[in-house]
Amino acid sequence: MGDVRISYELDIEDGLDAMMVTGKLTVSDNNESIAFQYCYVDSWLLAISNAVNTCKNQTDILIATPDEARVLDFRSRGEDVVISMGTMTITSSIKHIKRELIKTIGELLHIYSEISGQRKSKNLSDLRVQLEVLRKLD
Repeated sequence: MGDVRISYELDIEDGLDAMMVTGKLTVSDNNESIAFQYCYVDSWLLAISNAVNTCKNQTDILIATPDEARVLDFRSRGEDVVISMGTMTITSSIKHIKRELIKTIGELLHIYSEISGQRKSKNLSDLRVQLEVLRKLD
């Protein structure tokens, strides 16, 4: 079982847009990597954090976003979680995934908090709420 890493690279070619938080999102461990080359980063982080916050022992959840045809299979097995898409499978502890989400969401929210004069996507507001829930569960 590897330590999961959740990372992103924002699409900043035309500057940051707080209504369209796009870029590349990667979920990886020491062996495998699941990458969404062009996606709404905030939507995927919100979907994954919702799954983590609602999972129970022996729970299977398909994680999807409204703007993406691909889905992640999220399986909770006690204190461990298996995330897979196609042939790629990543296994980690739920505790480590929560900590990684707290770090990643916190970084993203910090970047977008420094943008003034722009409306922000609803997902960014929802991520702020999810971040507080994740911190309470940690």
